[in-house]
Amino acid sequence: TNYQRALADGSAMVIGETHVDGRAVRLVRIKIDPEVSEIVAIDTETRKPLRFGFVDMGDTGPPELEWRVLAIAFGERQDDDFRVTPRGTDFAVEGESVTLETLTPRQAADVLGVQAQWPGREVRGLTVAGIRLEELAEVFPSSVSVYGAGARYLRLSYQGLTPQGKDAWVDLCEAPAPLVSCGFVGRRAEIDSLLPVGTLRLERKDGEIDIAPTLWTGQLRHGGLYLSIRSFDRDLVIAVAANLRGIDA
Repeated sequence: TNYQRALADGSAMVIGETHVDGRAVRLVRIKIDPEVSEIVAIDTETRKPLRFGFVDMGDTGPPELEWRVLAIAFGERQDDDFRVTPRGTDFAVEGESVTLETLTPRQAADVLGVQAQWPGREVRGLTVAGIRLEELAEVFPSSVSVYGAGARYLRLSYQGLTPQGKDAWVDLCEAPAPLVSCGFVGRRAEIDSLLPVGTLRLERKDGEIDIAPTLWTGQLRHGGLYLSIRSFDRDLVIAVAANLRGIDA
């Protein structure tokens, strides 16, 4: 299975054991990308996933939201899904980051050299849960020097309940340059041409099965920064983008 292959190639590891709906399970942490890991509860007898959720790479606790696996569907192989896209060599396409410190709004306001942006201490019922200064520790290809290892950026996390009473989160990543850690891949000139100031580019990534959540990502340029907003709630992404302003104390 894919989980067994992930364990074999080192992109996944068993982090514990527990019970789900009375079934004994092993908890497996799988690296999805440089920023996100998936925590999957796998039945020790049937080897099938029972629950899953997502956490930031630096988080050690359980997912705040989890989804129960009711069915597993398979589709025919499509060769286009496995076609390798040629990679450039003058910009980073992957990266590993480290958290340097947790900041207060006052500390974060000018730590990037330009005024940092946020939608305020609260947006659509969610409150700011953390502001972290992070740094790209490693990039691929390793020869990259522009916007490569050592580049710093801010990550703001909001959590809470929507007006409909549902648990929700939104993540805001920002930097003076289009960093791979914030989801930007490509040369700066190309990104600027695709992302004029005053526009928001929205992308959706559907889950691999019907009950998996859709991840929405919004990218924009604002206040001299490149910003990327992520959430399972499309309206939250738009709300953050529409209410951006300089961080106050």
